[in-house]
Amino acid sequence: MLARTITSAPSSTPTLAPSSTQAPSSSPSQTPSIKSCVDDELATFTLINLEKSVGCVWILQNKKRADVRKERYCGLDRVNSICPPSCGLC
Repeated sequence: MLARTITSAPSSTPTLAPSSTQAPSSSPSQTPSIKSCVDDELATFTLINLEKSVGCVWILQNKKRADVRKERYCGLDRVNSICPPSCGLC
């Protein structure tokens, strides 16, 4: 035998004010926000096809290779999240 639960009827009048004073955003942002525009000096990432870990400074260290390094590594989530200025994101 199933027990029935009896609930009270809805209120007869609606509330006069919304439950929150902060309006919702019109739509979500298309790009993630960067909290801080500084390279994480303690973080490292591993070079593609090498077992070598480097920091953000490596991206810009060799001016002749900087554009190639940005193109190859800054598209990776890990790198662009720890190296936003070196990747040119801010």
